[in-house]
Amino acid sequence: MRFIIIIGLLISFGCSSKIRNASDDCQKYFVFLEQNWQVNDTEKLIYGFRGNPEYWKDDKYIKSDCFVGLTKKQINKLLGKPSKSFAFYDFEMVYYCFSEGCLRALKPGGKELVINYDKNGVVTLAYFNPVGVDTDH
Repeated sequence: MRFIIIIGLLISFGCSSKIRNASDDCQKYFVFLEQNWQVNDTEKLIYGFRGNPEYWKDDKYIKSDCFVGLTKKQINKLLGKPSKSFAFYDFEMVYYCFSEGCLRALKPGGKELVINYDKNGVVTLAYFNPVGVDTDH
């Protein structure tokens, strides 16, 4: 019986959105993402926030500093598989697209979350593009 309780506790702790060493503000943001981040198209990997808000107009959606220092594994657990990625010699850029315009463009632009990883797979920079080259609103 104890074994079942221990396994249950391990699973519940492993599935939470709590990330060690993150500030209280970032912990709240990760919980917010868990409740509001969604996949809008599973085939094309198009993401967004629940209700498709104009996220660039409200700070509660954009706390990109909270991503800095996280690992690729933590980001994938939090956000899912990226829509597209580009690997370079000493860093990698991944994109979480919010519309098809982001998927079509080779260069940054469109509605997207862009995350840069260093060569060790740790986030060095993260930012949201609200509209950019995308014409789909």
